Amino acid sequence: MKKLIIAISIILLCGISFLYGILVMQKKIFPYHILAKVYEKTLLPSVTLEDYAFTDPIIESELIYPPIEDINEVFNYNKRIFIDYNKLYTAYDSLVIINDTLLILNEKDSIIKLTFLLDSIEYNTYSYIRLNNSDKCAFIIPGSGNNQSSGIYYKDPMNYHKEINEILEDNFDTYIFIKPNEDVLAWHNGKNKINTNFYVNWHITNGSSYSASYLIFSLAFSKYLNNKYDNVYNFGLSQGGAATLVNSIYSKPLKSVIASGFSISFDTILGSGHDQFIVPRLRENILNKDSIYNILNKLDTKFLFTYGRNEDGTYGMEANDSLSFDFINTINNCDVKIHNGEHIFPENKIIEFINE
Repeated sequence: MKKLIIAISIILLCGISFLYGILVMQKKIFPYHILAKVYEKTLLPSVTLEDYAFTDPIIESELIYPPIEDINEVFNYNKRIFIDYNKLYTAYDSLVIINDTLLILNEKDSIIKLTFLLDSIEYNTYSYIRLNNSDKCAFIIPGSGNNQSSGIYYKDPMNYHKEINEILEDNFDTYIFIKPNEDVLAWHNGKNKINTNFYVNWHITNGSSYSASYLIFSLAFSKYLNNKYDNVYNFGLSQGGAATLVNSIYSKPLKSVIASGFSISFDTILGSGHDQFIVPRLRENILNKDSIYNILNKLDTKFLFTYGRNEDGTYGMEANDSLSFDFINTINNCDVKIHNGEHIFPENKIIEFINE
């Protein structure tokens, strides 16, 4: 009998404790706050600012910069590439090339490091290169997404720029521009690189933009290539297409391919994220419909604009509803081609344009 009483008492005690535990969680009564603090200190993993910052992938390669050991070092990386966006419009003529250095990473990957001055400040910019002893060169500005330049350089069959390698083959010396914090230029901790939340907003709130900086860096490469080759061809897809259009206005290559990178509809409706091409007042100054018409008509550069019928969003509408088709065709040195593909470099259309 005594054992039965003890057993019943234990069962009742457990039941009461269980019910009280539910009540503590629902009503947050004593000792809820004490237990919560114990849980936070002993069971929850410690989360630091670094955990929020270093989330984007790095490539399997030798990297230019050493691992970041203190999150505050990110400030120095941002400051190192910071350029007033207003300098974009005069940068090509103003910048001075100081030096070019060939780097070999992983014992096989060729990269050009270009050092230039702009308003007495020294900057470095980089491109992957493939040399074929050609008298003409291709300069590629990659679109959005992590580590796109290396994807092009390594001929990744899953990379959405992949058709450009078939287009160029061995007929060009090819330079693939590397944006800051991308590919071998990662601002990293040895495992991951800084995500856009820790540099895009910083540049905007400090009065400029990451996109303006990388675009000026690309103009330094274009000036270098124009001094080195008689025939320079620019290529850009998506965000890279928008950047290539602006670059080509100032660098004036022989030909320029803008694949899914321009729409007159952007004058009124433009939807994009922080990982896209953001330069304050750029549309007001040069990319609006009237300005782009007047600017491109005065250039000797031949432009090809392409859009795919199976693309999503604005560029799919461009292909299927001809939003910009008639406008582009009114510009003397511009052509527009519609293809049946998705968000790609349309191989046949571009090869035809190159060979014209």
